[in-house]
Amino acid sequence: MLFGVPRSDQDRHSAEGLGNHLDQMNAWLDANCGADGERHRAVPWILTSFKEHRSSRMDPILRVSSAPEPDAERIIGDGLNAFNDATVGYADQVPLHVLVSDPDSGEIVGGITGRTSLGLMFIDLVYLPETLRGRDIGTRMMALAEEEARRRGCRAGVLYTISFQAPEFYKRLGWRVFGEIPCEPPGTSRVFLTKYFH
Repeated sequence: MLFGVPRSDQDRHSAEGLGNHLDQMNAWLDANCGADGERHRAVPWILTSFKEHRSSRMDPILRVSSAPEPDAERIIGDGLNAFNDATVGYADQVPLHVLVSDPDSGEIVGGITGRTSLGLMFIDLVYLPETLRGRDIGTRMMALAEEEARRRGCRAGVLYTISFQAPEFYKRLGWRVFGEIPCEPPGTSRVFLTKYFH
Protein backbone atom coordinates (compact mmCIF):
# COMPACT_ATOMS: atom_id res chain seq x y z
CA MET A 1 0.00 0.00 0.00
CA LEU A 2 1.06 3.57 -0.71
CA PHE A 3 -0.62 6.01 1.71
CA GLY A 4 -3.32 3.41 2.13
CA VAL A 5 -3.84 3.05 -1.63
CA PRO A 6 -3.56 -0.47 -3.13
CA ARG A 7 -1.10 -0.75 -6.04
CA SER A 8 -1.99 -3.37 -8.65
CA ASP A 9 0.50 -4.54 -11.29
CA GLN A 10 -1.57 -2.86 -13.95
CA ASP A 11 -1.53 0.46 -12.10
CA ARG A 12 2.21 0.32 -11.54
CA HIS A 13 2.79 0.08 -15.29
CA SER A 14 0.47 2.79 -16.51
CA ALA A 15 0.58 6.57 -16.30
CA GLU A 16 -3.21 6.58 -15.84
CA GLY A 17 -2.89 4.27 -12.87
CA LEU A 18 -0.32 6.56 -11.27
CA GLY A 19 -2.58 9.53 -11.90
CA ASN A 20 -5.36 7.75 -10.03
CA HIS A 21 -2.98 7.03 -7.17
CA LEU A 22 -2.04 10.70 -6.97
CA ASP A 23 -5.69 11.74 -6.71
CA GLN A 24 -6.32 9.19 -3.97
CA MET A 25 -3.09 10.14 -2.22
CA ASN A 26 -4.09 13.79 -2.12
CA ALA A 27 -7.52 12.85 -0.77
CA TRP A 28 -5.88 10.72 1.96
CA LEU A 29 -3.55 13.62 2.89
CA ASP A 30 -6.50 16.02 3.12
CA ALA A 31 -8.44 13.60 5.32
CA ASN A 32 -5.59 12.56 7.61
CA CYS A 33 -3.16 15.49 7.79
CA GLY A 34 -5.53 18.41 8.22
CA ALA A 35 -3.86 21.73 7.38
CA ASP A 36 -0.56 20.00 6.71
CA GLY A 37 -2.17 17.96 3.96
CA GLU A 38 -2.10 20.83 1.47
CA ARG A 39 1.60 21.33 2.10
CA HIS A 40 2.34 17.69 1.30
CA ARG A 41 0.08 17.33 -1.72
CA ALA A 42 1.56 15.28 -4.57
CA VAL A 43 2.76 17.54 -7.37
CA PRO A 44 2.32 16.99 -11.15
CA TRP A 45 6.02 16.44 -11.75
CA ILE A 46 5.70 12.99 -10.21
CA LEU A 47 3.39 11.96 -13.04
CA THR A 48 5.55 13.72 -15.62
CA SER A 49 8.68 11.99 -14.37
CA PHE A 50 6.90 8.65 -14.49
CA LYS A 51 5.81 9.24 -18.10
CA GLU A 52 9.33 10.28 -19.14
CA HIS A 53 10.85 7.26 -17.43
CA ARG A 54 8.29 4.93 -19.02
CA SER A 55 8.85 6.50 -22.45
CA SER A 56 12.62 6.13 -22.18
CA ARG A 57 12.24 2.39 -21.65
CA MET A 58 9.90 1.75 -24.57
CA ASP A 59 11.23 0.16 -27.75
CA PRO A 60 11.88 2.72 -30.53
CA ILE A 61 10.12 2.52 -33.89
CA LEU A 62 12.27 1.28 -36.77
CA ARG A 63 11.42 1.92 -40.42
CA VAL A 64 13.10 1.67 -43.80
CA SER A 65 13.01 4.71 -46.08
CA SER A 66 13.98 5.33 -49.70
CA ALA A 67 13.18 9.04 -49.55
CA PRO A 68 15.76 11.77 -48.91
CA GLU A 69 16.10 12.24 -45.16
CA PRO A 70 18.24 15.35 -44.54
CA ASP A 71 17.23 15.56 -40.88
CA ALA A 72 18.13 11.91 -40.36
CA GLU A 73 21.52 12.36 -42.00
CA ARG A 74 22.22 15.37 -39.78
CA ILE A 75 21.10 13.65 -36.57
CA ILE A 76 22.96 10.41 -37.29
CA GLY A 77 26.06 12.23 -38.53
CA ASP A 78 26.15 14.62 -35.59
CA GLY A 79 25.65 11.77 -33.15
CA LEU A 80 28.44 9.67 -34.64
CA ASN A 81 30.79 12.65 -34.84
CA ALA A 82 30.10 13.51 -31.21
CA PHE A 83 30.91 9.93 -30.19
CA ASN A 84 34.14 9.97 -32.21
CA ASP A 85 35.15 13.37 -30.84
CA ALA A 86 34.54 12.27 -27.26
CA THR A 87 36.52 9.07 -27.82
CA VAL A 88 39.63 10.61 -29.43
CA GLY A 89 39.46 13.92 -27.58
CA TYR A 90 39.28 16.24 -30.56
CA ALA A 91 37.17 17.03 -33.63
CA ASP A 92 38.75 17.05 -37.07
CA GLN A 93 36.16 15.88 -39.62
CA VAL A 94 36.18 18.56 -42.33
CA PRO A 95 34.60 18.50 -45.80
CA LEU A 96 37.04 18.47 -48.69
CA HIS A 97 35.74 19.52 -52.09
CA VAL A 98 37.48 20.40 -55.33
CA LEU A 99 35.01 22.33 -57.47
CA VAL A 100 35.13 22.85 -61.23
CA SER A 101 33.17 25.87 -62.43
CA ASP A 102 32.16 27.20 -65.83
CA PRO A 103 34.33 30.29 -66.53
CA ASP A 104 31.42 32.25 -68.01
CA SER A 105 28.47 31.42 -65.76
CA GLY A 106 30.39 30.50 -62.62
CA GLU A 107 28.16 27.46 -62.20
CA ILE A 108 29.68 24.29 -60.77
CA VAL A 109 29.89 21.63 -63.49
CA GLY A 110 31.94 18.93 -61.78
CA GLY A 111 34.58 18.16 -59.20
CA ILE A 112 35.29 16.07 -56.12
CA THR A 113 33.33 15.76 -52.89
CA GLY A 114 34.83 14.14 -49.85
CA ARG A 115 36.12 14.75 -46.35
CA THR A 116 39.08 14.27 -44.06
CA SER A 117 38.78 12.57 -40.69
CA LEU A 118 41.19 11.05 -38.17
CA GLY A 119 44.17 11.09 -40.51
CA LEU A 120 42.43 9.83 -43.65
CA MET A 121 40.98 11.47 -46.75
CA PHE A 122 37.75 9.96 -48.03
CA ILE A 123 36.74 10.69 -51.61
CA ASP A 124 33.02 10.18 -52.07
CA LEU A 125 32.18 11.44 -55.57
CA VAL A 126 34.25 12.41 -58.62
CA TYR A 127 32.66 13.71 -61.80
CA LEU A 128 33.56 15.68 -64.91
CA PRO A 129 31.27 16.33 -67.87
CA GLU A 130 32.39 14.65 -71.07
CA THR A 131 33.46 17.96 -72.63
CA LEU A 132 36.11 18.39 -69.91
CA ARG A 133 37.55 14.86 -70.01
CA GLY A 134 40.88 14.08 -71.61
CA ARG A 135 42.32 17.48 -70.72
CA ASP A 136 44.18 16.53 -67.51
CA ILE A 137 41.56 18.27 -65.41
CA GLY A 138 40.79 15.09 -63.47
CA THR A 139 44.48 14.67 -62.65
CA ARG A 140 44.67 18.26 -61.44
CA MET A 141 41.56 17.80 -59.32
CA MET A 142 43.03 14.75 -57.61
CA ALA A 143 46.35 16.52 -57.06
CA LEU A 144 44.59 19.41 -55.34
CA ALA A 145 42.60 17.04 -53.12
CA GLU A 146 45.70 15.07 -52.14
CA GLU A 147 47.68 18.25 -51.47
CA GLU A 148 44.96 19.56 -49.16
CA ALA A 149 44.75 16.19 -47.41
CA ARG A 150 48.49 16.26 -46.75
CA ARG A 151 48.21 19.82 -45.46
CA ARG A 152 45.59 18.61 -42.99
CA GLY A 153 47.91 15.87 -41.79
CA CYS A 154 46.30 12.90 -43.55
CA ARG A 155 48.52 9.88 -44.02
CA ALA A 156 46.40 8.16 -46.69
CA GLY A 157 43.30 8.36 -48.83
CA VAL A 158 40.44 5.94 -49.53
CA LEU A 159 37.96 5.82 -52.39
CA TYR A 160 35.92 3.39 -54.41
CA THR A 161 34.89 3.36 -58.03
CA ILE A 162 32.99 0.98 -60.31
CA SER A 163 34.86 -1.22 -62.76
CA PHE A 164 33.29 0.58 -65.74
CA GLN A 165 34.18 4.01 -64.32
CA ALA A 166 37.80 4.94 -63.63
CA PRO A 167 39.89 2.33 -61.76
CA GLU A 168 42.74 2.63 -64.29
CA PHE A 169 42.74 6.41 -63.93
CA TYR A 170 43.31 6.15 -60.19
CA LYS A 171 45.96 3.46 -60.60
CA ARG A 172 47.94 5.76 -62.90
CA LEU A 173 47.92 8.34 -60.09
CA GLY A 174 49.47 5.90 -57.63
CA TRP A 175 46.34 4.49 -56.02
CA ARG A 176 46.32 0.76 -55.41
CA VAL A 177 43.44 -1.71 -55.22
CA PHE A 178 42.86 -3.28 -51.80
CA GLY A 179 39.46 -4.82 -52.40
CA GLU A 180 36.90 -5.68 -55.06
CA ILE A 181 33.29 -6.78 -54.65
CA PRO A 182 31.14 -8.09 -57.54
CA CYS A 183 27.93 -6.16 -58.12
CA GLU A 184 25.29 -5.63 -60.80
CA PRO A 185 25.12 -5.81 -63.76
CA PRO A 186 26.93 -9.16 -64.18
CA GLY A 187 30.64 -8.73 -64.74
CA THR A 188 30.72 -5.44 -62.82
CA SER A 189 32.41 -4.81 -59.49
CA ARG A 190 33.03 -2.13 -56.91
CA VAL A 191 36.76 -1.43 -56.72
CA PHE A 192 38.26 -0.04 -53.49
CA LEU A 193 41.54 1.86 -53.68
CA THR A 194 43.94 3.54 -51.29
CA LYS A 195 47.01 5.74 -51.53
CA TYR A 196 49.58 6.57 -48.85
CA PHE A 197 50.77 10.15 -48.80
CA HIS A 198 53.89 9.80 -46.64
